[in-house]
Amino acid sequence: MVDEHLRLLGEGIRERRSALGLTQADLAELAEMSERTLRDIERGAASPSIGSVERACAALGLRLTAAGDFSLPAVQASQRGDGS
Repeated sequence: MVDEHLRLLGEGIRERRSALGLTQADLAELAEMSERTLRDIERGAASPSIGSVERACAALGLRLTAAGDFSLPAVQASQRGDGS
């Protein structure tokens, strides 16, 4: 189960990074971590600290919920007009 969570975490970070047009080097610098650490996180091969995950999420404009899910900031959700 933990491996699946790590894989999903890495997949989510990688997808958002790609959508923003950032390289791994770009995100690693923004999140103040090594490229190696970021590569391992994106592959699901690392069990990152919550601080590392929070920095990566902040650099990607995401919030990490208590359940470990990603969400866009509320201001963007309100711009969609769905009230969430």
